[in-house]
Amino acid sequence: MPMEAEVFMTLFIKVVSGDGESSGDSSMAKPHWMRVLAMEIIRGLCSDAEFMRGTWERYDSQPGEAQVFTSLISALKRLITEKPALLGVGSQMAGVGVQAHHSTSEGGHTSTAAYGLEVAGRVASAATATVSNVVGIMGSGSGLNPASSAMKLQCIDQLDKADSPIIPDTYIYLLGLQCFTSLSEGFAAFVIPIYSSIVMQRPRTPGETVIRAPPALDLSTLSSSDQSHHQLQIVGAMVQNGWPALLAGLSFVISTNLTDDLFGDVVGAYQNMINVAGTLGLRTPRDAFLTSLGKLAIPPGVVSSVDSYVEPSTPRTASVSDTLGFSALTGAGGTHTAPGLSERNIACLKVIISTAHYLSGSLGSTWFDVLELLQSADYVLNLKGLRGAASAKRQSMPPPSAASNTRGRTPSSSSIAPSSNLAPVKSAQHPLLSDLDPEAVQIAINRLFDSTKNLDDDAFKEFVAALCKLSGEMVVMHSHSIEVAVGESTDDINSSMSPATVSSPSLGVQRGGRRVSGLHMSKLTRSGDYSISRLGAVSHLNLHRLIYRDPEVAWNMVTTHLLDVLRNQSAPPSIRIQAAEVLDGILVIAPRNVTSGPLQAQVQKRVLDVLAKQVFVEGPANAGVIVDIRKHALETLHKILQSSGHSLVVGWETIFEMLGSVCQPLAPEMVQSPSSDTLSPLPQSTASPRGRPTPLTGGLTKSTDGLVRIAFQSLTLVCDSLESLSPDHLRLCIKTLGQFGRQQDTNIALTAAESLLWGVSDSIQAKRKDTEKEPEYSALWISLLLELKGLCTDARHEVRFGAIQTLFRTLLLYGATLSLETWDECIWKVIFPLLDSITIAVRQAAYELSENSAPPKGAPLSSKNPWDESKTLALQSIAAIFGDFIVSKIMYLSSFEKAWDAFLEHVVSSVSMDNRTISTAALRCLDRALKASMDVGADLHSITSHTWERT
Repeated sequence: MPMEAEVFMTLFIKVVSGDGESSGDSSMAKPHWMRVLAMEIIRGLCSDAEFMRGTWERYDSQPGEAQVFTSLISALKRLITEKPALLGVGSQMAGVGVQAHHSTSEGGHTSTAAYGLEVAGRVASAATATVSNVVGIMGSGSGLNPASSAMKLQCIDQLDKADSPIIPDTYIYLLGLQCFTSLSEGFAAFVIPIYSSIVMQRPRTPGETVIRAPPALDLSTLSSSDQSHHQLQIVGAMVQNGWPALLAGLSFVISTNLTDDLFGDVVGAYQNMINVAGTLGLRTPRDAFLTSLGKLAIPPGVVSSVDSYVEPSTPRTASVSDTLGFSALTGAGGTHTAPGLSERNIACLKVIISTAHYLSGSLGSTWFDVLELLQSADYVLNLKGLRGAASAKRQSMPPPSAASNTRGRTPSSSSIAPSSNLAPVKSAQHPLLSDLDPEAVQIAINRLFDSTKNLDDDAFKEFVAALCKLSGEMVVMHSHSIEVAVGESTDDINSSMSPATVSSPSLGVQRGGRRVSGLHMSKLTRSGDYSISRLGAVSHLNLHRLIYRDPEVAWNMVTTHLLDVLRNQSAPPSIRIQAAEVLDGILVIAPRNVTSGPLQAQVQKRVLDVLAKQVFVEGPANAGVIVDIRKHALETLHKILQSSGHSLVVGWETIFEMLGSVCQPLAPEMVQSPSSDTLSPLPQSTASPRGRPTPLTGGLTKSTDGLVRIAFQSLTLVCDSLESLSPDHLRLCIKTLGQFGRQQDTNIALTAAESLLWGVSDSIQAKRKDTEKEPEYSALWISLLLELKGLCTDARHEVRFGAIQTLFRTLLLYGATLSLETWDECIWKVIFPLLDSITIAVRQAAYELSENSAPPKGAPLSSKNPWDESKTLALQSIAAIFGDFIVSKIMYLSSFEKAWDAFLEHVVSSVSMDNRTISTAALRCLDRALKASMDVGADLHSITSHTWERT
């Protein structure tokens, strides 16, 4: 009998709608008892989920038929919102300690929206959660309460009476609330089990694990021939068409004066609708319910009040009325109550966390709204908001019952079941209102982030993108706050608020207020950026995904965003440092997790390339934040070398480039060579292809000096494992050691010249034993001697003394193994050019001393020349070289005669122009060379004779 059913359903809807009242015709108005009777029947129908689905399929889904279900939902919404004043306002929904203002519509009357949170905040700006139920009801004198709104016996069970029974004014609205909760419960009870079975039965490829965070269903792909799938499509259509009215009704009634049980039922209806819409892939209704519940969970006024709240300077003794919460009714004490979240706000927050956990595999870009809300919750719960009130509440209230798992939970029926006996029964605490302390909320939030391990790659990518987007917006917002503050301090606010150029695409978001959270305070920078902190935690939890998956899944997005933040010069320094720390934490761990296989080189290259971008961050070299960022990067490099240096297969070029970037260019006063080829060349000061900043110039500050020390520690680690370096890498190592040998820190320069270069020399000589590689490593060894030769003319006595000793010690130690070609290079590229450079320095210093001290004409040069000892040491070392190798090596050179003539010229010059100490050393050098040349074989007699003649 579909036609008769349609007639009766339409009749009930018209009676409930009160068409006569709405039209202003009192003669057409239906008696109150008749509306109540129709509502009792409708409540029973709404409790039958199968009947409601059949109603949609028979009427609403058919073209040209009456829209019975849609009309019913609209009628229920109009009913429950028709008399706002009768339902009162919830004392907790605006938060605790929040000063709100009364909003009016254009006509001067209180609007429906304003009737909710803002009026609630005005009425109970300082209400505590200790006795919230009692205070709320007493404060408003109205509301929905099963004890006063319900009837002991339904009207439909009293049809035998001639007169209508006494019906509470709010009973009909209680019935409307129960209709809404029954509908949502019916949707969830049918959809969730079928969804779970479909997900579990989905075909999987061999080896594929069960998806713990499955995606939403695609209703268009379900087969209509399958009855359960067809019913899912019906529910999807019902939700798609009925959600606006259902949301309007629930969002209104949740802000009215409800008991805890009724409030729990309404919050459960929210949870059911979000879960149903999410599992069916209905994004618009899902997001609408989430956004509505988010505003109830974290009222924007609470966030701003927490930031502006100032603790009283002296403790205030609480009165009895304050202790009980009655000060909220009189308005007294409101300025002394710390702002924060009420129990009901937290209940809404926990439902959002629960639904986000359940739908984590299908939220997509909606993660941004969820994460924004969690950021606000973290701000309120961890700063000032709830701590005092929550402690008092836990002391005054009985312990909550154990919370059940609400993932996919279908709430129980409404507090007042549709039965003949409607007398209220005292029941246990509603499950959704248990464990509402801040600690439990933080645990739930942490579990939500931990659940990202269960997401598939596409869902995880959406999650990370939302986290990076939120972080980018917050960074831009903080940057804007700093600009405004600077502008105000200089009376140039207009210029400070001009659009700033953001260097990163990921940070290029529009500035403005927060949409849900209301966050607009610079105080957030004290504890760092919430999103960056969570991004680091999530990255560590999903490190396998960053390493073993395609970089586009997470690695590129995470590292690029963190680099963008730390390089953003308009961002607060604390956030830039935080981004550097989070990035470095990821980079340190990544190489440890791949110790072999083809992926090892890829991961190492990705890590070092990202780290290099942090080391080469642009900005003033001596700026504090730049130094700190580079310091963190160099410390990270040191940790990577400590833990994974032995297994590095790529990236040594990048490592040496990073280490050398902290070195200061050679100061002009340290250059003592008469020609450009005396010292080995240094890196140019222009930016490298990696975007390397200009090297540190001028005197080193304490901070920049720290960078040199950190980098030198890493270089020392490299020199401890030289066997893994190729010839090209060894050449880079020698060049980098030469750069550190020229730094102003004498200890570092001396260690580089005297110790580390000696170790590199030993390593090269060990590899020269391979006859096939001997020419290559011999050339490499010559480059090491040239680097040492450059340090032999350092302006500091200790450094050049150590360099001279190291250079000639290595020649003496390995001279016997060198080929004649190598000896020829040593003579003409190292020994004689070094003697030339030192001689010029000696005479220049002597001239300066004579000018300063103005000695009498004809007096000898000052004996306090700081270069005298260096030349003396050089001549003594050359004497040892000639004494040991003139017969075995040097005389066999084709250029020996030329070399002997150059040697004699140096001796004659030293005797005739230098002081007595140097002259003596030069003569002894000649003496030793001549004595050594006497002990020669027959093949060298002619050469020896000629040498003596020339001498």
